[in-house]
Amino acid sequence: MSETGALDTSGSVSTPDTYDGKALLVLDSVSKAYGGLKVLSSVSFTVRLGERVGLIGPNGAGKTTLFNCISGNEHPDTGRIVFADHSILTKSVAQRALLGIGRTFQHIQLFSDLDVEGNLLVSIRSRKQAWSIGRDLLNRAKLTASEDEMIAQTLSILKIDDLRHSFPASLTLGQGRLVEVARALVSGPSLLLLDEPASGLDISESEDLAKALTDANEAAGVTLLIVEHDLITVGKIAERIILLEEGCLVADGPTEEVLTIARASASYSGKSVPNPASANSANGREGNSGNVRRNPADANDANGTSANGGDSGGGGGGDR
Repeated sequence: MSETGALDTSGSVSTPDTYDGKALLVLDSVSKAYGGLKVLSSVSFTVRLGERVGLIGPNGAGKTTLFNCISGNEHPDTGRIVFADHSILTKSVAQRALLGIGRTFQHIQLFSDLDVEGNLLVSIRSRKQAWSIGRDLLNRAKLTASEDEMIAQTLSILKIDDLRHSFPASLTLGQGRLVEVARALVSGPSLLLLDEPASGLDISESEDLAKALTDANEAAGVTLLIVEHDLITVGKIAERIILLEEGCLVADGPTEEVLTIARASASYSGKSVPNPASANSANGREGNSGNVRRNPADANDANGTSANGGDSGGGGGGDR
């Protein structure tokens, strides 16, 4: 951020987290307010190439606003966002997608008149800027051999090959979520932003989703940043978790350690927060011994009471 605290659009950040081939996404002092309501307050973190990172927090913590700032749907008031050594603050959603940022949304957004193959084809061609929406929506554009291979590989990774010629109306919610992930994945993003992918899924569907996303990360090498209220599911996917409360970064570290902090938080009082060991075991990982980065001004004390007396990040206005 500049000395005046204004939005900084220069190319590289003056921190140890500048892109070195591993630090894929860098947020530096990102803040956002709506009128007098401060939704994000100087949020800083790095997502490294190949990581699976969860972003959690109670309603109003600022998670969706932060996602929107990364994807380009909204713009922060101050701070830096750098992706693969490019400042992306002035870039559009489409330009960020061309750089390699993919996204899914809370609500499934598939083309109902296209089958699964057609939905994935639209994604491929929009990324290449070589498509005609008229032809594709009418399913008249001829599939090339390379496109056929890309679709087949993506569906295979997610184990939904049998859905290739199904239409959205015939899919279960869990299948629709996987197709939405496939559509984002098929265009070859380096970073995939997933906004509450387990929303509305039952236990079995959530487990299938967690396995599919882990497989996609390992097979395709795509980096995952996941906003999720279902902490059981995010505990099975993420190797690392970032905890936001009232727009502030409270903790950033290994999954089981941050879930322990969330369990002690008053903001999660009465909510189901998984036992870190159980979530870790379900994902087949050994415990991490790394340290959790905490913001002492915003972290909860040992009694689970908030030490932050500052602005609310969304309060009763829904989950921004």
